[in-house]
Amino acid sequence: MIIEPLSSSRKILITGVNGFIGSAIGKHLAHSDTYDVRGSVRGVSDSINENVVLFETGSINASTDWNKALAGIDCVIHTAGLAHNKCTSADEERAFREVNVKGTICLAKQAVACGVKRFVFLSSIGVYGEFSREALKEGSALNPVNSYARSKLDAEEALLQICASSGMECVIVRPPLVYAWDAPGNFKRLLSLLGKVPLLPFKNVDNHRSFVSLKNLVSFVSLCTYHSAAANEIFVIADDEKLSTPQFMSILASGLNTRVTFFPVKDSWLYFGAKITGRKGFYHQLVSSLEIDNSKAKKILGWAPVVSAETGLEEAAAKYKQSQNH
Repeated sequence: MIIEPLSSSRKILITGVNGFIGSAIGKHLAHSDTYDVRGSVRGVSDSINENVVLFETGSINASTDWNKALAGIDCVIHTAGLAHNKCTSADEERAFREVNVKGTICLAKQAVACGVKRFVFLSSIGVYGEFSREALKEGSALNPVNSYARSKLDAEEALLQICASSGMECVIVRPPLVYAWDAPGNFKRLLSLLGKVPLLPFKNVDNHRSFVSLKNLVSFVSLCTYHSAAANEIFVIADDEKLSTPQFMSILASGLNTRVTFFPVKDSWLYFGAKITGRKGFYHQLVSSLEIDNSKAKKILGWAPVVSAETGLEEAAAKYKQSQNH
């Protein structure tokens, strides 16, 4: 069954439209005649697409004025925020709260006042912790272990309360690591590493992790802007395939047109090395398991990944290599 958008020309505001995820969503929606796409940026920026109208909103905090950007909007896709990093200082805890929690509350309240019908919030799988022994579902136990994940969960809870008391529909999306050729953070570092180091100490790693292609995430978020069954729901989203770290790296190496060889190292040594270098979070990403059960998205929305993990990863690596050669 095909579910049509709620109106013939759906007016969408994408916050952080010049960011990694926001720009991909903006470009995708702008190609459709169904959407009238607006985007918010912090300061002066070139348009990501001639069909995306930009609004400069300045810093995101408790006093950001969103009214011009929100005028006439049907649905907000909130991707903007302070990104995850490894620091845990009190100052950064406050910074995460100011942007990710108070900024979201400010936007949501103004969205209600402007008559926005639906608010799609990009959260994080980190609200469940850094690893899991069982496949994560929407109702799995919550265990945010860093300031970024705590800020995302607090923003979720505040948003749900605002929507419950106002009637604005809310959709919360919790993705794992999102990959594409231009992905920032650890994925970019891993591509760089694989292009330089052909020998890595992960032969004994037998974990299972879920990831999500940017293409798959964009297709799902697009669906969440209009599908009636998405209203007031929380979703974990991922590719279908669960990969071990050696499998994941081998696919990337294939896309880079290189080879990687794995040698065995005891897990305790890997953990010790991560601990003394302050990279325990990265250790869990490489060694621990974190599987996601995406069946709810499939069952109630009829969603399916548009690309397999193997295809998505190979394409990302190949395009990354191509970008490095120019």
